[in-house]
Amino acid sequence: VMLLQLSHLRILGCDSSDNSRCGIYVNGNVDIRAVNVLLADNEARSAGVWAQNNSLGSFYGQHLTVMNNRALSTDDAGLDVTGGAPLVLENTIVWNNDNGDGGNNCAIKLATANDRLRHVISDSICGTQSAENVNVNSINPEIADAEYHLADSSPARDAGLLATQYSLPLTDLEGNPRVMGSLPDLGVHEN
Repeated sequence: VMLLQLSHLRILGCDSSDNSRCGIYVNGNVDIRAVNVLLADNEARSAGVWAQNNSLGSFYGQHLTVMNNRALSTDDAGLDVTGGAPLVLENTIVWNNDNGDGGNNCAIKLATANDRLRHVISDSICGTQSAENVNVNSINPEIADAEYHLADSSPARDAGLLATQYSLPLTDLEGNPRVMGSLPDLGVHEN
């Protein structure tokens, strides 16, 4: 199984109406580790993260912000990891992603008993939630600007987890210290 590591990455404003995908697209047995990744304002057949036939691989996301993506088909916008691969999200925001063609609008699609969500804000989760899921909320993360910084009043501030599956990154997406309060913020930016 190959390891694909993505860190401190912005995928913004991809617009593809020709049956292609925008965001992270993987079809095969790959372990994916994404840390401090912003996927926003993309519009395509599927937008956000799409990993399929990944039965030997896994998807681990820490400090992701996946917002305002729009799928133009029945594929989901947001995070769609299928085929048996475990999905683990920590300190992540998945909000306001839309399926524009009559799909089921799952922002996060849980497909296996090994899927875990820890300190996640999402407005739409489909599938069976594990007992291991902790601090999963569907409250508005309150974004301050077009760069997806958190507002001062955001419930995502100081709401993260210090003890993550892999080491906590030292910096946020912009190079600021990852922990500036008592706990890390959710998403890509530390406020």
